[in-house]
Amino acid sequence: MKAKVKIAVVGDVHDQWETKDRIALERMGIDLVLFVGNFGNEAIAAIFFSLLLAWGGLLIS
Repeated sequence: MKAKVKIAVVGDVHDQWETKDRIALERMGIDLVLFVGNFGNEAIAAIFFSLLLAWGGLLIS
């Protein structure tokens, strides 16, 4: 049996990432989030820290 992994692709956040977005990903049971495009106002830290709190870690390569 193959293991299933739920992946979400989030594009062009443009500084509009909010707590409710993280909560939505949690409720959907997402295992991996791929952020693409523009974050806007260099808000990368806000997004990553939100995810760190939710999942306890990130893989950045």
